[in-house]
Formats: sequence, structure tokens, C-alpha cells
Amino acid sequence: MKEKIQSGLRIRTAAVRNSDIGYILACDPEMDEDEILHTNVFRWESGSVEESFSNFRAPDIRG
Repeated sequence: MKEKIQSGLRIRTAAVRNSDIGYILACDPEMDEDEILHTNVFRWESGSVEESFSNFRAPDIRG
């Protein structure tokens, strides 16, 4: 399924699995401010993006 990544999200971390697959963990700054546990998980595969949502806070790339 082709989707666009929602604007306004902040990328927390990302990983490349291979040349065709990667993952991005992002957050909504407003939900973070309200201390709501959440993570937007994006799976990129050959130009298509699939999104899911989780109720945990992913660590951010700053450590």
C-alpha cells in the first residue's frame, strides 16, 4: 500500500534492513508533550510505505 508519511512527525530512529527494506520510528510532538506513549512505525519497501501505530515510546536517536 502506498502512503505518504504524515507531516509534522519527528523521526526518533531508523534502520535499513537491506537495499529494498527499511524502517522508521517517528513520534507526534503534540502527543509527546501530553506524555502519551506512542510510536508511528513505518516500513518502507521498494518505494511503498506501510504505517502502523504502537503504544510505546521509541528511544530517540540522540540517546
